[in-house]
Amino acid sequence: MLQTVIGIFENSDVAQIAKEALIENGFNNQRIEINDHLDTTDELVTDGQMTDTSKSPQNESEAEEHVAMVTVHTEFTGENLLATGILGDFGAVDVNEFTEPQADS
Repeated sequence: MLQTVIGIFENSDVAQIAKEALIENGFNNQRIEINDHLDTTDELVTDGQMTDTSKSPQNESEAEEHVAMVTVHTEFTGENLLATGILGDFGAVDVNEFTEPQADS
C-alpha cells in the first residue's frame, strides 16, 4: 500500500534540490511531486487545505518567493523514514513547530 510523505520548503529551488537527493537515494522520479503553487494566506483555507493551484509564478524571482511542497509516495515504512530524513536534511518545515499548545483540561 502506498503511503505519502510531505515536505514543505521555503522555496521551489530547495524543494527541487531535495527531490534530486531523493532520486539519488533510490526513489522513483515518478513517485515524487513538487507543487510550488502554494499560497499560505489564511483567507484561502478550505477543508484544511491552503493551496491555490490556479496560477503559476510569472518569473524566476517570483517562484523563489513561494513556498513549495514535495510529495513522496512510498511503499513501506523504511522508505517513509528515509524520505522523511532526506526532506528534513534539506530544510523541510516541521509543521509541529507551528502547532499551538493544547490547554490542559
